Amino acid sequence: MRRLLSRITALCCLSLGLTLAAPFPARAADADPMADHLAKSSISPFTLRNMATGKYVTTELNGESGRWALLRARGDSAGSWEKFVRLSDDNGATWSVRSIASGRYVSAEIGDSGTDKGRLRARGHNTGSWEKFRFVRRQVGADVYYAVQSVANGLYVSAENNVTGANAGMLRARTPANQIGSWELFTMDFPEPYPGQGEPEAPSPTPRRQAQVMSWNVCANNNSACGDYRDDGDAVATALVQHLNATLGSAYHPDVLLLQEICERHTRTIESSLESRTGRGWDVRFAPIKVESEYPDLTLEKRCRDDQSGNDRGLYGVAVAVPEENTKYFSRELRAAWGTVSEQRVALCAYVPSHAAAYCSAHLSTPGEDPSGETRRGQVNALLRIAGDIEKEGYAPVIGGDLNTTPATGGILDPLYTTFQECWSAPGTTGTGATYGTAKLDYIFARGHTSCTVSRDNAHSDHRSLHSTVTLH
Repeated sequence: MRRLLSRITALCCLSLGLTLAAPFPARAADADPMADHLAKSSISPFTLRNMATGKYVTTELNGESGRWALLRARGDSAGSWEKFVRLSDDNGATWSVRSIASGRYVSAEIGDSGTDKGRLRARGHNTGSWEKFRFVRRQVGADVYYAVQSVANGLYVSAENNVTGANAGMLRARTPANQIGSWELFTMDFPEPYPGQGEPEAPSPTPRRQAQVMSWNVCANNNSACGDYRDDGDAVATALVQHLNATLGSAYHPDVLLLQEICERHTRTIESSLESRTGRGWDVRFAPIKVESEYPDLTLEKRCRDDQSGNDRGLYGVAVAVPEENTKYFSRELRAAWGTVSEQRVALCAYVPSHAAAYCSAHLSTPGEDPSGETRRGQVNALLRIAGDIEKEGYAPVIGGDLNTTPATGGILDPLYTTFQECWSAPGTTGTGATYGTAKLDYIFARGHTSCTVSRDNAHSDHRSLHSTVTLH
């Protein structure tokens, strides 16, 4: 982001006795300070419209403190206040909902009394029982609706359409199952996913010939034996910078980092730490891994475990750190057959026009979930399709990450080896290039490489990092 320039500008203005205007409008004290940053994650937002009125459910950010982030079915169109993220922290057994506008989780306020009891507000900092729901699908003619049941009290959410004034259309978990009607039914729509969608800028006609690329499975959520397990963003960013310095020295400045097993809220502090370390601007893009819901056409974003102090760390997935010129980025599910895996994996790609290259971070399914290798073969073919789409736009694809297989296992990676050169094929490399114990599980595929190294140790992770000087053109 532009924080590096902002810091320099602030210092200059202070030295001249000037006052800077706030870069964004002031918001309620309960608003998540990372809401604008979280809104840029490569997520799949959804909207809800009430069957009775056709109105969109809205997060009311202008409400006074007692009504701030109240949910009301009153919107005529879908803006940021009407968009939400569906997620789960229990492998899809229940759903939680995060407001894109507030950055907070939707909570059924069971502790309120009277006509406020059970009202929904997007102000939860974590996902406890008040922030858990079940979405029960109902077919009405040709249309699909959802009745939303609060786990906290077992009642269904109603839009209070007979109320007037500031509470008109307020959502409350207050209806028994045998009384569900049009006030309790909602359609689910899926608008444009995130700001990075659209056509990329034209690639530079004189792009860089090479780039320093690093890939690392940070191991910050799934494995309790890892040092960054349940660490907050500051700790993970510090560990990353220390690992860079220890591996290749403080003078080593990668151009791109491909990161796996990382939490959404780590990305902003990693961005700031990279900017401080390198003296230039960065953008760290994020995409969540999915879990399955009870409906095969709907996945849920997987939530990271809370940090050691019980604070939310956002969603769980992969990230790409690139120069801040990046404007287009996208993610695609690397879909496995439904019901065969606990996590539906993703790839995330970000375009860098001055490199005329797009960099993709991927994390494939584990051998434990895919003993035959069939799922990973399909995921590799999906990565090749992504690479082909990138090339059609005039960009060179660079694909890396934890691919959860060795080079010789079942020919799983053969299509990538046939199409690209892998980092450990670079001149001067010897041995196996092992990144996980004695096995090589981490890769960087590109048109060519002039050097490739593996870090001496794995720092806080269970993987060693992989570093390449990539030939782009």
